[in-house]
Amino acid sequence: MHDLSKYIKERIDLLSWSALAYALVCFTYGSFWLNGIRLAESFGVFVFLILFRLYDDLANSEIDRHKLQRSYTKDSKAILLKRYFYLLYTGLILLLAFHEARQAILLISFLLLCETCYYVLFPFRKIRLLLPLLKYPFVVLVLGSQDPYAIFGLFLIFLIIEYRDEDVISKFMALPILFVAYVLCYFNNQDLHVAIVFLILSIATLLVNYKRARYLLLFLYILNNVAL
Repeated sequence: MHDLSKYIKERIDLLSWSALAYALVCFTYGSFWLNGIRLAESFGVFVFLILFRLYDDLANSEIDRHKLQRSYTKDSKAILLKRYFYLLYTGLILLLAFHEARQAILLISFLLLCETCYYVLFPFRKIRLLLPLLKYPFVVLVLGSQDPYAIFGLFLIFLIIEYRDEDVISKFMALPILFVAYVLCYFNNQDLHVAIVFLILSIATLLVNYKRARYLLLFLYILNNVAL
């Protein structure tokens, strides 16, 4: 377990990922209310997100070979970390199977989908950058979200953050994607005034020349969904 804990120290900000897990639970239910069930769900989401962060890093181990400070780029460590991934993921599936078989089946299906997508689409850089984002809409679907428009909008927000981080698109090219995300959220909730306020705040955030400010886009979109 030393190698796994070393990887977590290298690649996982526990506080940020815990906040993200809770935010996705809030997005699903449209509320910031916290109780024992939602706390347990947040922990489950947190574990799932970390596992698939590891999955994506292992898929990128060859590409990241020049990043010597990352342990997963070494073949021997990557093999060991991959074993940990499948062991822990199997444990998560079995745990969910006792609670709800549907969720366990969805986890198995998602892993098979990822294996297929990474095998077929990984050589294409712009698509490869989107593959790690699949886990976010999947999480809210498994938790029970019934709003496909807002879920796709959430995916678009993560797309903006990822593509801006990798300089794939400019901030001005991201603006129409941001607009579409808010339009999708409005379709289901239909509170135009609230949506416009959060859209304006998100545009201002997007135009700020500060990299970490982009993550505020996610917070604003979730706030918009909860407020509506």
